[in-house]
Amino acid sequence: NALSAVATGGSIKVLKDNTSGAVTNSKNITFNTNGKTITLSSAITNSSTGTLTINGAGTLMTSSTNLAIVNHGTLTTSSVTISASSAAAHYLIQNVGTFTVNAGTNITNNYGSGIAAYGGRVNYSAGTMSTYGNAIVTGFASDTSSASIVISGGTITSTSASPLSIAPAVYN
Repeated sequence: NALSAVATGGSIKVLKDNTSGAVTNSKNITFNTNGKTITLSSAITNSSTGTLTINGAGTLMTSSTNLAIVNHGTLTTSSVTISASSAAAHYLIQNVGTFTVNAGTNITNNYGSGIAAYGGRVNYSAGTMSTYGNAIVTGFASDTSSASIVISGGTITSTSASPLSIAPAVYN
């Protein structure tokens, strides 16, 4: 696996479309999607010691998993699409660390929410998010921590199943 081979501070560049199982990062690395599509059968987990930058104008797509990314460390996205191809994706990104969304990031979930912030901080400075449910969700009943959400730019759109349902962009 490329992740175990790359040195801290290094970069992984995707060379072709592929499918990936569970991946855990605990290093400081850049993941360049290189315009390719990576179909995730399990989530990418960024540990509390991990610093993960994802870019490269490609796509991370969940297939049969609930999440695309679980972030406990520092996660930065730019010029990447994160999306779902099945209704199993209740939300795409679970954050308890620091997650920064930069220009060119496109988070799309036609089946559920975009970001579940169980704690930590989400810095949404640019990019586009379009979801079927709440775009960013915080304050779950079992959540005893607090999340900080800072939105300073970008476009966030959420829709719902019926006109009577409420799907605010940020639900706290």
